Amino acid sequence: MSTITLDSDMLYNFNIVASDESLRERLARYLRKLVRERDNDPTCMTKEEALRIQEEGIAQFERGECYEQLPGESFYDMLNRYRADYHV
Repeated sequence: MSTITLDSDMLYNFNIVASDESLRERLARYLRKLVRERDNDPTCMTKEEALRIQEEGIAQFERGECYEQLPGESFYDMLNRYRADYHV
């Protein structure tokens, strides 16, 4: 769904909700719930946090602190080797 279609659909529905007090209260409760879920989601991060993690990864790579997949090795074998080496 395009942004324009989504925006127009949301505006249409907001106009309907705006005219009904009961729907406005239900929508307000649901929006608060969505925000709480987002705030508690450990996978959500700010742009600054994502860039910091990326910079840390680049710095580790430049220091040679990385794990390479050996020729003929599957990803899962490499992961198991990493876990064994670092006791993860």
